[in-house]
Amino acid sequence: MINILDYSVWLTELGMRVNALSINKKIEKIIMAVDESQIVKRVGDEPGIVLVGSFPDADKDVNSKDCYEESNKVLLFLLQKINPGSLSITEELHHYAEMQEIMALIKTEIIQMNNCLFSLSGGIHTEWEYNAFGGFNGLSIGLSFIDYD
Repeated sequence: MINILDYSVWLTELGMRVNALSINKKIEKIIMAVDESQIVKRVGDEPGIVLVGSFPDADKDVNSKDCYEESNKVLLFLLQKINPGSLSITEELHHYAEMQEIMALIKTEIIQMNNCLFSLSGGIHTEWEYNAFGGFNGLSIGLSFIDYD
């Protein structure tokens, strides 16, 4: 299982690397949360763009390996508080386009940050988010990391 303190450092570094590359918008806060209720509590009415990382879930296959590995599943949310219906269709489209640019940087940096603590495994699944966690819009990604005992 990924060490939660190492994961926290990794998530912070990811945010800093993305902010160094982003021209228009910056990630203003990075939050880690165990589940949806904790995300709602921690993001509240946070202004600006927030990167939320779920705590990694882990699956260990103990039957087929000499050196045990675990698959750790993570969700990352890139969110900004937007009151539903407050933007025109064009404004909303531009908002999502800005968030998409930042998420593209996040995905690129994740791929480049592969390291010996935990390695990216498989693909990265991206979804759009609307009115999530009490009024946040943006994108989320699901990914898996492998770590070894």
